[in-house]
Amino acid sequence: MKQYAAIIFDLGMTLIYPLRSESFIARLREFGGDADRQVVREALSFVDRHFMINYPGVLAKEVKEFYTSYVSMVFAYLHITNIPVKAFSAAMMEKSPPRSEWKAFADTFPCLDKLKEAGCKIGLFTNWDLGARELLKKLKLYNYFDSIVVSSEINSEKPDSEGFILSLKNLDTSPERALYVGDNFHDDVTGANVLGMKALLIERWGHNEYPEANYERINSLGLINENYCN
Repeated sequence: MKQYAAIIFDLGMTLIYPLRSESFIARLREFGGDADRQVVREALSFVDRHFMINYPGVLAKEVKEFYTSYVSMVFAYLHITNIPVKAFSAAMMEKSPPRSEWKAFADTFPCLDKLKEAGCKIGLFTNWDLGARELLKKLKLYNYFDSIVVSSEINSEKPDSEGFILSLKNLDTSPERALYVGDNFHDDVTGANVLGMKALLIERWGHNEYPEANYERINSLGLINENYCN
């Protein structure tokens, strides 16, 4: 196994996830609708990928800038036609604001603890708004990272190279000695590969088809351990 001096992580859907399926269903019921929790999760994941591919950087902006369009596509996936999109979006923003509740995946802390104990440098490069650092502190993740790069702070988003370059500089390592871990092929794998970095694509909810590139697939952060570091 190739060993790395530094491992750089994405944040959303890689290390943490939003508590959104339950609140989405709760609002649906208020409007007289309903949906299976797993199907809602699939719908949200599908729309996430659609926005990432077709509207790069949009999901890192203020939620109110895109949320009605986002809900409209979720409703289309769920075949919901009897609930007004604008009214539903407003109810969500008022009662269950998107991104207001996040939780670390069960494998996040064990993975980061192993890497820290092994002396591996750990970085974070995320497409996120200016609330990223406070969220990291709230979730007790902030102190794990030797470098934190947030797109909104540098006015550059993945897959553009600026954030990757800054991360490597902060961690004092070369692209060949760094590994990037993320959940989005188009932002994470493509962005890392441009600089010569290998990527790990984490797919927690199934396998997707993507072009050939310099990456491996994993379904859990538990597969990343001290053996990745030297």
